[in-house]
Amino acid sequence: MYLVVFWVIIFCLYSIYAQIKLSPLIDFIRQSPSMTKAIGDVSDLYYIFTMTRGNYSFARYLLRTRVPPPEIATQFADYSQLRTTSNIALFLHVAMGVLIGLSVIINLILKL
Repeated sequence: MYLVVFWVIIFCLYSIYAQIKLSPLIDFIRQSPSMTKAIGDVSDLYYIFTMTRGNYSFARYLLRTRVPPPEIATQFADYSQLRTTSNIALFLHVAMGVLIGLSVIINLILKL
């Protein structure tokens, strides 16, 4: 139980960090119609609210796109760092779900 609480706290703190680091990229994508069409609509607080509700579209786009489109490459020289930050946030969220699921299963087995 404490492990789950600890993991949730780590995830929340890292989500805030990821949101701060990736806000300029999110703002750029929201202002570019061609990028919004390619990626989809990304909310202002994506890593804090939208990703936690299971909408992984933006995080999966960054996971799949190793080389940024020219529009992003000219504006964000540190794209690989931003991509790594996003990938870690996605991993933490998926791992948190697995950890919660496993803890529920283990608790059910131990109560039998």
